[in-house]
Amino acid sequence: MHPRSEEIGRESLRWITAYTDEAFPDSAKREFIIKSLLYNIACCTYPYASEERVRTCCDFANLLFFIDELSDELPGADAKAVADIFLRAMDDEI
Repeated sequence: MHPRSEEIGRESLRWITAYTDEAFPDSAKREFIIKSLLYNIACCTYPYASEERVRTCCDFANLLFFIDELSDELPGADAKAVADIFLRAMDDEI
């Protein structure tokens, strides 16, 4: 586990939850994202990485989960549109 996993993970969680209020007015989904502690994946996988790199990995794990939860509620075409926007953003095309 990364030695600063709790601090870095909590920062990442604060970042992603800033977007969950608007996207998930249903508090159950928001709580599910918060309680999942996805940042632990990155902190366990990269225990010797720099704090910046681990934070980026934590944010990415949280973002993937957020996109997955968001797309679960959308019709197929809308879910694909969200995925396309996400992929374009990752390719720095937006």
